[in-house]
Amino acid sequence: MEKPSSLLLAGYLLPPWAGPATSMLRLTLTAQGKGETKLELIEYTFGVIGDCNSIDGWRDLFGGHFVPHVNSAMRSAKRRGKA
Repeated sequence: MEKPSSLLLAGYLLPPWAGPATSMLRLTLTAQGKGETKLELIEYTFGVIGDCNSIDGWRDLFGGHFVPHVNSAMRSAKRRGKA
């Protein structure tokens, strides 16, 4: 049996964050080779969308914070002999 590789999320955007709107998000992880994984993000938003650049926000969240966190955890695990 193949492990799940996607996470589906739904939520609301309130006026302080460009709403009112509903957001549906799909995150998919795909192995690309030894030690490399591709993250694909697809977002659908319905409703009133104010002045919001979600592409830059997702890039900042994942590229600026999530990826460095995962890389740091992997280096730490290797030093402990657990990776």
